[in-house]
Amino acid sequence: MSKQEQKKEGKRKEGERRVKKEKYQRRQMQVQRATREPKAAPRGRSYLIGQIWEKLGLDKALEQVGIGKEGLPYSAIFIIVILMGIMGASSLHQLVALVPQDAVLLAMLALHGLEEKQLYRGLGEVTVAQYQAWMGELIKGLQRDPRTISQPEGVVIGDTTQIIKRYGHKIPGVHILFAHSEKIFVKGVEIVNSHYADQAKDYPLFMAFYEPDEGVVAHRATQKAQRKAGVDGRKPAQVLAYLQEQVKQGQPPELVTLSGSSLSKTLTGGLAKLGLPWLGVSDNRRVYTLEGQAQKQKAKTLLAQAKPRRWTEEVDLGYRFALWGAASSSLGLVRLVVAEHMADGVRTLYLTDTATAQAEAIARITLVLAREQARQETGVLNLMLNLLTLSLKAHIRAENAAFDRWFFIPWFILAVLKLGFKRVIIKAKAGFTYTYQGQAYDLPDLWPLLNDDAFKPYDYRGHTYHLASLTVALKDLGLVKLVFVRQPFRRRQGTLAFVLMCTDLDYPLLSVLQVHLLRWRIEVCYREVKQNHAFGLFHSQTMSTNYGQTMLSLVAYLFLMLLKLTVPPLAHHSYGWIKTHYLNVIVHFVSSGDPQDPDYVLQFPGWLIDDYGLPLWLPLALPILQPPLLC
Repeated sequence: MSKQEQKKEGKRKEGERRVKKEKYQRRQMQVQRATREPKAAPRGRSYLIGQIWEKLGLDKALEQVGIGKEGLPYSAIFIIVILMGIMGASSLHQLVALVPQDAVLLAMLALHGLEEKQLYRGLGEVTVAQYQAWMGELIKGLQRDPRTISQPEGVVIGDTTQIIKRYGHKIPGVHILFAHSEKIFVKGVEIVNSHYADQAKDYPLFMAFYEPDEGVVAHRATQKAQRKAGVDGRKPAQVLAYLQEQVKQGQPPELVTLSGSSLSKTLTGGLAKLGLPWLGVSDNRRVYTLEGQAQKQKAKTLLAQAKPRRWTEEVDLGYRFALWGAASSSLGLVRLVVAEHMADGVRTLYLTDTATAQAEAIARITLVLAREQARQETGVLNLMLNLLTLSLKAHIRAENAAFDRWFFIPWFILAVLKLGFKRVIIKAKAGFTYTYQGQAYDLPDLWPLLNDDAFKPYDYRGHTYHLASLTVALKDLGLVKLVFVRQPFRRRQGTLAFVLMCTDLDYPLLSVLQVHLLRWRIEVCYREVKQNHAFGLFHSQTMSTNYGQTMLSLVAYLFLMLLKLTVPPLAHHSYGWIKTHYLNVIVHFVSSGDPQDPDYVLQFPGWLIDDYGLPLWLPLALPILQPPLLC
């Protein structure tokens, strides 16, 4: 390269460096005096939400259930909280700061200002029962409009969702739960929900916060008593001293479960002297040497490689157990027992002293698992039954109830049918005894009974499903229909296979599948309200406040569904698009006349009027039907 070319190249690179430097420098702005007062660009959201509120008659619903107070009316509080996610607020505190920026909202609600305590106190003074009663009136109103009325072929969906609150130990309902999305144990709340769906629409029904039941409360009381007595659970000597005192007072525990640092030789030896039975729960890092072997192995490796020849099944619990024999460990010589959850294959290693009989070891594990299962099931399942009852009282006419596999519990399914639902459809679960033609099978063993000719193709919404069925007997439920589903993947090789259980033997196979697919609507609702409607962004130490804020997040989703039904061109747009482009459209807000009592005009842009239009409200002419009889 010549000197002249080098000089040109140097200038070029210097120019590039200068441009890059200037690109990231802040630029000075000139300031001039405005010729007129700046005006905020108001949005159409407040008017549209207010119109839906008015057309549903929700002011009257507040009166009917006894929700009212002096000062800021509850209609204003509820509308403001419904707008929380639509306005982009991440907390009630931030919402209060955004309200004064919405001129349309201030004019519509005749607000001159808003204080944070007005929202918190207002939501907190309404009881959960009143919130549910108001929601019931809203749902009854939907049953009077032909576009929103529930249909017999529709489905009521029951499900739960989790909200993680790592630092919210003072929030009511927060407890340690297993976060399915992150596969970890963490502090959070579990919310139980019911949802209606048919082929044309879906909307939330009722919800409840799960709070620990009596068993969990008793367990926490024991832990609290230990802390009050100065017992450090990480120090075996202190735990042993506490248990010795309990024995002296005539209150010995039925079984002591040990894990972590409490699973030590000091504690197990002390329990043996006290004559107290114990059960150890091994973590994956503990090391054992199996009898007859020299190599030390971690529990994680042992569980992964174990291939027991003989299992003992506890069908009601959904577990099976295998005795693994003796092994030496830091505790000395112990007996190992493997427990496997039959539905998902997850294994846990338990241990006892070698003097404990094999049957007694399994009995202890069964007792611990039964307690854990009862704690979880009783609260959530009873809450779900209450929500289903409320749905029927609100005149929901759906004959179908659908749940995910977790709810596959015979007594619960029977209870749902007794409420008045004609059938329950749910994913079948392994670990139960299915009797076919007099022979007992587990769920995976039923697939080989069906050859390829047993499966018939069905087309549904652009997908092809291959369906077959068997009528089997299930303990406590009697005869049920199992629908075996094969769905070929569209973009890769392979087939998705699963089994649905339907309590109605005469219900068509395709209808069973359709009800199951409608269950996905509640998952869509979860995604939408968590992303766009501030669902789960509660922080109050009052249950009523958090309940009201969460319920109104679901009402916001319901309002968007109503916009889809009343503005036909919106039917093919996503909820996120409707929120961003339709609800939050910029409008012109004009006032005229007497400043003390002005006339307001809201001017929507021409493209919105021409391409979409405003909601078309029809008269609510359908009579309210009587709810189904509740047994």
